[in-house]
Amino acid sequence: YGNFEVPTDGNKTHTYKLELYFPNQDYDQNIEQQKQINAYVAVVNIDNNMLLPYNKTKGVNNPVLFTGMTPVKWDDSFNEIETNQYDSDWYDYNNKKWANAKTADGSYWVWVPRYAYKITNGYHSSTAGTIDVVFLKEDTIENESSTTIETTGYVYNVKDTAMHHFLHPAFETEGSELGFWVAKFEPTADESVATITGTCDEADNVSTKTVKIIPKATSWRCITNSNAFDAVLNMKTNPVYGWEPEEVDPHLLTNLEWGAVAYLSKSGYGADAEEIWNNAFYQYRTGCSGEGVDASSEETCVAYNTTNGQKASTTHNIYGVYDMSGGAYDRVSAYVDNDNENLAANGQSILNALDKYKNIYEAGTEDTRPLNYEANKNVYGDAVYETSSTGEDLTSWHGDYSYMPHASNPWFNRGGTFSYGTIAGPFGFYLSAGAANVSISFRPGVRCAS
Repeated sequence: YGNFEVPTDGNKTHTYKLELYFPNQDYDQNIEQQKQINAYVAVVNIDNNMLLPYNKTKGVNNPVLFTGMTPVKWDDSFNEIETNQYDSDWYDYNNKKWANAKTADGSYWVWVPRYAYKITNGYHSSTAGTIDVVFLKEDTIENESSTTIETTGYVYNVKDTAMHHFLHPAFETEGSELGFWVAKFEPTADESVATITGTCDEADNVSTKTVKIIPKATSWRCITNSNAFDAVLNMKTNPVYGWEPEEVDPHLLTNLEWGAVAYLSKSGYGADAEEIWNNAFYQYRTGCSGEGVDASSEETCVAYNTTNGQKASTTHNIYGVYDMSGGAYDRVSAYVDNDNENLAANGQSILNALDKYKNIYEAGTEDTRPLNYEANKNVYGDAVYETSSTGEDLTSWHGDYSYMPHASNPWFNRGGTFSYGTIAGPFGFYLSAGAANVSISFRPGVRCAS
């Protein structure tokens, strides 16, 4: 690649060096000598801002496209269009148009760029509030509005996100400094999912199936936290995605990453004041919406690429993340560290993992929901304490459920199920033993490999 300014004083000659690299093979590659290679030179007019880590024109970090990823967008009739990273119409966060891309297997991903935030209304209450998001330049706290951004010293009711803009902690994780990719839909399996409804099929409780992220598919459930965690890690070396293993760090989404998506959705760059509609289809199909915002247990899937179907995304248009309200619960890599046997029984892979792959919460002086909730009041960015009033009952924003993990249920679930109606949503948090369950799925994310 090369770039240059258009000359003003006549023709100008540019010389480029073309280098070809052959990957190491198990045979003597001298036989490739004197072979003919066909190539072409493309001269295109592009916006250089699309090539830089930070796009000054759009005021946000450009998505990091891994090998094998193809940008996608949609026309006014919701027809999908493959494009390229130089397309200035690929994304526009100012107009709620989040960047989407597909891996070589057809799985869909959405880019969440680095930002800071302040909860301008509704902090630590059950009343749905407002969030001001400020996008940041590259891996710094610099921003176009010169807003002061805090990075340390968070203390509830002393120095918190009701008073200051804080760098969202999801972007402090190694590999996520510029942003991260999140699965657009709850995953299915390329080898098919055995369980639709009813009793779990043991064939689903494995880590060896191939994760696939597409709409109109049965979500992969009936899998323990450990197996879900391992299934996502296995994506790193699976060639179907087309990426180079040394580039990517796929992982089970953490609570902080879930919160980063939820907060962006509640800002002016997402659905904002509009509540995300439930995926109310009773057979756990990905990318569906119900007939209304609080629909539950419906026999019709309103497809993701229809007018009402888009209201089930984090942007209320086709460019957002789906299945964060209703569908199935989403397992996240987060737990209360209370030494309960279900931590190891159902999540040993997570317990053994590096800290960047999980969020660990303290147990209170007594292992109860209220005390565990209060013990973590200085955790921020996860859409738990900041966006609810208590650790039990229906006290999260939009009336979403609020059940802090404790005792034999030390693991976090998010989002709710198709039957939850008004109490499902991205600000809901629930407790789980981490065992295989017919109503609990999971969600992958991908960072840059460190």
